[in-house]
Amino acid sequence: METYEVTRGPITADVIKKHIVPGKIASADVPTADLNSLGGPLNYRYAVRKHFVNDAIIGESTFGPFSDYPVDVQCSNGVIHAVGLNFAM
Repeated sequence: METYEVTRGPITADVIKKHIVPGKIASADVPTADLNSLGGPLNYRYAVRKHFVNDAIIGESTFGPFSDYPVDVQCSNGVIHAVGLNFAM
């Protein structure tokens, strides 16, 4: 978060709202999902064999000799996604 604040300013409630999308959307469903966060619409794109929501890489597992971390963590009120970049907007 410190890097975000240095490059983009303080983390406010509006910034946090852009990282919350209502519902339970699995990473595999992101390409066809309605991506509207509490802070407004998000943009999906597929480039360099990766799925992006705005500038964040979504649903990417580890590679090489490392153990995979969970891509989607199911919660009672939604899904937490593993992302390549945090607080990227």
